[in-house]
Amino acid sequence: MEDYAPPAASLPLLGNVASLLRDAKTKAIASGPYVTAKKILRLPGGQIYSESGLQADADGSSEYSKQDATGQPGTALEWPGHRSLDSARVPYVAFSTHFARQAGFRKGDLAVVIYKNRLCYAIYGDVSGHALRNGSTDRSHYSFGEASIRVHEQLGHPVVYKTGKGGSPRFHNVGIGSGVLIVVFPGSGTGQAMTEAAIVAHARPLWDGLRGASAGEKNT
Repeated sequence: MEDYAPPAASLPLLGNVASLLRDAKTKAIASGPYVTAKKILRLPGGQIYSESGLQADADGSSEYSKQDATGQPGTALEWPGHRSLDSARVPYVAFSTHFARQAGFRKGDLAVVIYKNRLCYAIYGDVSGHALRNGSTDRSHYSFGEASIRVHEQLGHPVVYKTGKGGSPRFHNVGIGSGVLIVVFPGSGTGQAMTEAAIVAHARPLWDGLRGASAGEKNT
């Protein structure tokens, strides 16, 4: 993909992935139906790479989902007993079922999210829907690039904070406009929910193997 270059600030974290983007075996996935998606690629190993904006998803948080105009108490991926993933505690990403089906991954698969020089390991834990245009649902397009409160926090873009003096922290639905990279590893999950520690433990080796990290190297 010679016409595409990832954000310069993220290159040190990408490692060998930057060269894979130019590999002849890397194939483009049409990004037209997906709002804010700048580039979507299938890497030679089957991983799905994308660059887009990143909306904030408060779903699953008993406190903050109520402060989000489109918030839902539940998430698509659940703990046993139908307990939702807490957006403030679990780093998850959300994609439409349309895109997940096209790209070949399922709920519970693992991912890496990068913004500038920050990296977060995540799980595909919630489903996004059709895009909104001028306040109305556009059924020909899908929202793209959405992640939990915890992901935004890890990327240095907190969406829960106080405004003014006093009061409690509140959820602010302010996403990142562009420059967010997400790499999904199809088939990497069990279809089950995971704690943040388990997500990191399972996703880090996948990412290190893809980017060519040396033994003992730590991602930030």
